[in-house]
Amino acid sequence: MADATDIDGLSFEQALAELERIVGQLESGQAPLEASITLYERGALLKAHCESRLEAARLRVEKSLSGPAAFRVLSLPSLTDVGGGRPADRRNRRSGYRGLGSVAAPS
Repeated sequence: MADATDIDGLSFEQALAELERIVGQLESGQAPLEASITLYERGALLKAHCESRLEAARLRVEKSLSGPAAFRVLSLPSLTDVGGGRPADRRNRRSGYRGLGSVAAPS
């Protein structure tokens, strides 16, 4: 097994894959006690590394969302916002969507 100092150089995906392998080994119960302790310690370091990478990614996304308006996530209007705040009428619910209603069809 590699030295703990190499964990910082791992990507999130690499660290997660190794962590999953370690969990599998520990769950199998096949490793001797000392090896299990070593695996557990490395697993704890990998878990912390993955959490750190996820937090960094979350902060990057938050920073992007607070940037220029072109990158902000827009919320979609609710059904009651469409058509002046009125819910869809029974005709639309019974027979399916028929367009915006107030917009004339092209001739």
